[in-house]
Amino acid sequence: MPSFADTSQFTFAAALLGLFAMLGAKISIVLLYRRIAPQQARSGVLFLYGCIAVWAVFAILAQSFQCGGSVEFKPDQCLSGRLQYPSITLNIITDALLSFWMAPQIWKLQSSTKSRIVPIILFGLRVFVCFVAIAQLIVYAFNIGREDQTWARVIPFTINM
Repeated sequence: MPSFADTSQFTFAAALLGLFAMLGAKISIVLLYRRIAPQQARSGVLFLYGCIAVWAVFAILAQSFQCGGSVEFKPDQCLSGRLQYPSITLNIITDALLSFWMAPQIWKLQSSTKSRIVPIILFGLRVFVCFVAIAQLIVYAFNIGREDQTWARVIPFTINM
């Protein structure tokens, strides 16, 4: 049976791997946008990459150093998830940008309205990631300050995965 220290290390590793998976998903969306509309402004694509990079660096550092660099959760040394608020907020912003970035370019296409609306809706479905992140923020808000932070983090981690 794994010890508390083992469980903390596994949770830490899972959270970091989850961040890298989200980073890969965001970058793949931008690469898809570049493939679909190569004529779009280079500055816009660089802006998206910049937003994603800022989120990724902050989220990885916040996850890594919220417990003073320790992979074991120690309630007296950890910030109890307070660094998760700006990290999740940046995640919401980047996902909202990715959800609606292509809508203006698709709308300008010379095709029927139906042919333009379907891809806009499909790309816009990424906004559900924002809703999940908002739910995660709400759960963190209710659990901050609880004595048993290991139990308080079960639902946010479940939502994240």
